[in-house]
Amino acid sequence: MRCAVIGHAEWVEFARVPAVPAPGAIVHADELWEEPGGGGPVVASQLAKLAGGCDFFTALGDDELGHALVCSLQGQGMDVHVQWTASSSTRRAWVHVDRDG
Repeated sequence: MRCAVIGHAEWVEFARVPAVPAPGAIVHADELWEEPGGGGPVVASQLAKLAGGCDFFTALGDDELGHALVCSLQGQGMDVHVQWTASSSTRRAWVHVDRDG
């Protein structure tokens, strides 16, 4: 069986914090990490595990983060098909992770 996903992807920076901060508040992170995210890669990675592979189609900025994102997704069993865009950078996201996850 062959499967494919078409969707957006972004480079996500995560910060483990004691609690999600209120607007204007400052919290200190206990841990930081980065990895690909977005609805497309989440679905495609699960399909790759179930089906032994998955084609993922997306558009990314032709920048360092875009190329890092592709390498990471390929390592998760996806065949990544990219429309590189020189006029914009790869999307980014920031996530606070509290003790409840």
